[in-house]
Amino acid sequence: MGEYVGIGVRVLLLLLAASNAYNIRMYAIRIYGNVIHEFDPWFNYRATDYLANNGWKKFFTWFDHRAWYPLGRPVGTTIYPGMQIVSVLIWRILNEWLGYEMSLNDVCVYVPVWFGVCATMLLGWLTYECSRSVNAAVAATLIMAVIPAHLMRSVGGGYDNESVAMTAMCLTFGLWCRSLRNDDAWPIGALAGFAYVFMVAAWGGFIFVLNMIGAHCALLILFGRYNSSLHKAYSLWYIIGTLGATRVPVVGLSPLRSLEQLAPGALFLGMQLLEFCEQIRKRKKLNFVKAWTLRFQVFGGAGIISFFIGLWLLSKGYFGPLSARVRGLFVKHTRTGNPLVDSVAEHQPASSNAYWHYLHYTMYAAPIGMMLIIFFKRSNGALFITLYGCFAYFFSSKMVRLIIFLGPVASALAGVALGTIVETTTPLLVDALFGGFGGALSTAKDKTTTNADTTEDKASGNNKNNKKSTSTPLSNNKIDENEDKKRTTKAARKPPSVTSAKAKSDNTMIAKILKSCQSAFIPIHKNYKQISTFINALIGTILNICSSPRLRIIRTVIAAALLAAAVHYYKQFSDYAWSLAEGMSQPSIMFRAHLRDGTPVMVDDYREAYWWLRDNTPHDARVMAWWDYGYQISGIANRTTIADGNTWNHEHIATLGRCLTSPEKQAHRIVRHLADYVLVWTGGGGDDLAKSPHMARIGNSVFRDMCGDDPTCSRFGFIDRHGTPTPMMAESLLYKLHSHNQRPGVRVDPNLFREVHTSRFNKVRIYKVLQVSKKSKAWNKDPKNRICDVPGSWYCVGQYPPALKPLIERRINFAQLEDFNKQRDAHHDEYVKSYMERMDGRHSSTTSKRGSKKKLDEPRPFFDVPWEADDEDGSAAAAAKKAKAEAKKKEKEAAAAAKENEQATANEEQIDVSSESVEDPPTEDEDDDEDFEEYDHEEAAREAEQAAQEALRMRQAEWPQWSNSEDTTQMWALISQDRLETIEQWISYAPSVVKMRAADGRGPLWWAYEYDRPEIIDLLISKGADAEATDALGMKPKELAPQDEF
Repeated sequence: MGEYVGIGVRVLLLLLAASNAYNIRMYAIRIYGNVIHEFDPWFNYRATDYLANNGWKKFFTWFDHRAWYPLGRPVGTTIYPGMQIVSVLIWRILNEWLGYEMSLNDVCVYVPVWFGVCATMLLGWLTYECSRSVNAAVAATLIMAVIPAHLMRSVGGGYDNESVAMTAMCLTFGLWCRSLRNDDAWPIGALAGFAYVFMVAAWGGFIFVLNMIGAHCALLILFGRYNSSLHKAYSLWYIIGTLGATRVPVVGLSPLRSLEQLAPGALFLGMQLLEFCEQIRKRKKLNFVKAWTLRFQVFGGAGIISFFIGLWLLSKGYFGPLSARVRGLFVKHTRTGNPLVDSVAEHQPASSNAYWHYLHYTMYAAPIGMMLIIFFKRSNGALFITLYGCFAYFFSSKMVRLIIFLGPVASALAGVALGTIVETTTPLLVDALFGGFGGALSTAKDKTTTNADTTEDKASGNNKNNKKSTSTPLSNNKIDENEDKKRTTKAARKPPSVTSAKAKSDNTMIAKILKSCQSAFIPIHKNYKQISTFINALIGTILNICSSPRLRIIRTVIAAALLAAAVHYYKQFSDYAWSLAEGMSQPSIMFRAHLRDGTPVMVDDYREAYWWLRDNTPHDARVMAWWDYGYQISGIANRTTIADGNTWNHEHIATLGRCLTSPEKQAHRIVRHLADYVLVWTGGGGDDLAKSPHMARIGNSVFRDMCGDDPTCSRFGFIDRHGTPTPMMAESLLYKLHSHNQRPGVRVDPNLFREVHTSRFNKVRIYKVLQVSKKSKAWNKDPKNRICDVPGSWYCVGQYPPALKPLIERRINFAQLEDFNKQRDAHHDEYVKSYMERMDGRHSSTTSKRGSKKKLDEPRPFFDVPWEADDEDGSAAAAAKKAKAEAKKKEKEAAAAAKENEQATANEEQIDVSSESVEDPPTEDEDDDEDFEEYDHEEAAREAEQAAQEALRMRQAEWPQWSNSEDTTQMWALISQDRLETIEQWISYAPSVVKMRAADGRGPLWWAYEYDRPEIIDLLISKGADAEATDALGMKPKELAPQDEF
């Protein structure tokens, strides 16, 4: 009876875990609807839509010329397609097979939710395989269902590769451990190989899975657990997995060439040699010394051959280098040497606050579970989960993004700790409350565990003879005195010829070395046995004392306290996860806020700006924006972008960074050949102005004439905390587009750019590029100007237009420190070294108080670079048009002077420059020069300037203190992640940070209300933050609070 009750309770808890895993991921869908989140998910959705509409063949030969303009991107060979394939399969099953109508968008929104539930259940199974405890497995599922480390990449709408990859990883690990449960389970290694192929197709994190299984197998060999079953399981997994991985286009032959993937392959070859030696040993019945002699000979010869082959392949450039991200996991500093990689926040090392944020109490419970596994579990699975925990912690400490690897293993180990408490305390409590029934329940539990272990033992060997036949000297190195005596007696009975031959073989150098190793090992082994015996005896004594009838009440009280503590802390952990889930579910592309009058609104500026592009620009319009927004522009606006989050071409992104951070006129000379529109984020916090130092550094890593030999581009930024821009910043195109008519005296040149759309809450601004080079656009559009790998191929890369050739020739291809196959000169090495030192604060700054003004006032070499476009815009006709425009400009200035007073009184309200202000949407055939003459730039600019002055009159004294900087970006990130302790520490040594303001006038208190962080709000107000202050739009901090809270 008790056994059935226990089973029923476990089933109910598993259903509860599945329900929690589903509902906690549905926050975003219930609040915001079926909306794709963030940036990368929009590319994933666009790729999924292309696969659904065009089929398998076209998908893998898809060269997208509307991305990474003008080069294009071979999507089919640069994407991990597993999630797209699964999503389309689910979509077709629902609509075509089951008759349930569901849009592809909705399927993509729900995929993270569905696979989050699957990963939760699979993690419970993995925990069972590693601990052989049902209670631990159930506890692990309850934790995995809500743990933030997994939740952060699996909320509804977060259509990220990781949402599917975590399921694939747990499945692969579970099947691998299952294949090692006993000697007859090795065929399951084939299933593990197929699961690994799914993991490879889903996410680039497959490298962790590959090396994790390889390291586990190597550790089993070192621990003396090698046998034929291990060899077969690993060989099946590696052969199937590697063959399948090479079929994924983005991976190709990298498992056989990439340094970060070669170790498991080397282990595979080594295991074949080891198995060969074992078969020879069994067939010839070699003794210990001869067996090891054979191994030394085989492995020595193979090692020498491999060494020379490796040197030859290395000289041919066969091996690929470590990627920048992987290299960053093994360096002491926090920089990789690549400013593009370093610009991404999730590539930075994890802090203790990050572990608490994503793991909470499991960061304390997991080590306890690991200790229980180490001391009380001796299975192969137990060794795997221990190794997994160590690896995941190491890599997550190097890159905060990899905390996602800790989610499953932390849940598993915490589940072991919680399950052990339940198993230990429940029988005592039930026995105390119900008497004999509790004893029956305890007996049933013990019987179930015993049966499981007995079944495993029987399956692993069936009998001693079978076990003996599969053992090897690697797993049977125990040499005691009795065995030596038996060996001596047998030797004495052998014929003299046999004895002399054996003595001769035992006098070899290898035999002497082996005997020395044995002599050194025997004392260690004996000491280990003594320590193990002592610990077991101590534990037995403690258990005997605790089982005394006289201590029954104490045992019951302690058991009740432990169980109550476990339930209490799990409840706190669960409540924390549920409270954090709502914040993690915010799609970032839209959020809730309040207007000044208290009216609740949904701030949807970003999508509205993309919709404006979709509805008001030609289908072939090219939009320049920083690479972060490329996926959203192509996915929502369906327009051509310059770069996106794939970041595969460092030099191209550097060219984009040069365009945005160059002086306005020099930037326009480049932009007019690449884009029709420029889009900038201006909403404060993490907007483009805050990101601009990274843009300058990336640009200078390829164009050394921007900042010279200063790799950190310290000349590009703000001179002080009052927001005074450096000359380089003030002259840049990005600064003028960002602050046009919103900061006194800041205006774009109306001859070069025209503002056509500003979003409702000033989060996004869009400018039309004037005097666009139609010759360059037509040249790039012509398929004849693309370079194909073979004639008639689908793989045809675009080229930069001829007018940009002088600029492209100035680029220095960026070679990272790990790119040892690329030759670098001493100057480049010195440049990267200087970058590392400056970013780590180990180099004297060029902006010191004594010399900053002199350094900042020096003209940059970039200003002196003469370069003009050579196309129809430099012709005589264009010169005539320009002269005519100059004359008309002077006439308008004279007329405007007479009407200045009248216009100043007539324009009291600020003009909303939006989509309605553009009378005629531009068409593909419009003439930019004629349109420029018809449009009254000067009058519109003057009206906008007056309106801006009036709107900002009451806050002019605060303007110098409002600016975007790395501090505002960091504070915004900390508040959005709810890192209270870090913020408190920052305020303790820099109290003034509570009053810092971004360029839009908002500061920490605004962001705390916006992200609904009550604890941070209380902290900021207590430290002096002004709750009645207003931003550039006149909004108080409280007006940004979510409706349901305030």
